[in-house]
Amino acid sequence: MIRKLVNHVLRREEINGGERCPTYLFRWTLASTPWGKLYLHHFVGDGYEPDDKRTFRVYRAPWIRTFPAHRRHRLSMPGGGSCWTLVWVGRTEREWGFWRDDEWTHWRDYVDHAPDEVLSCR
Repeated sequence: MIRKLVNHVLRREEINGGERCPTYLFRWTLASTPWGKLYLHHFVGDGYEPDDKRTFRVYRAPWIRTFPAHRRHRLSMPGGGSCWTLVWVGRTEREWGFWRDDEWTHWRDYVDHAPDEVLSCR
């Protein structure tokens, strides 16, 4: 019962491509201000975007990193693990999405048009 209350009060979201794909992220809103939001993320799987031969870096906690919203990034857990992150995001510039063929695509359009093997769907 306490877990349900916390999930409701902190606005828990489950990111799973509109229930089309396996969940890869749980997100709780810890604070919301006119200047941005503070989120607690629990990544339980890799992002849906296919690897595009970019350079990968491994970061270990504690880790502090900043980058603008338009910068490409993808999270992948070696060995199928999971990770927790605390994230501050500034004012919303756009909803989240994916990079495909060097163009940003809204997440709903990406999930609706990507083949199942790209999304790792069951």
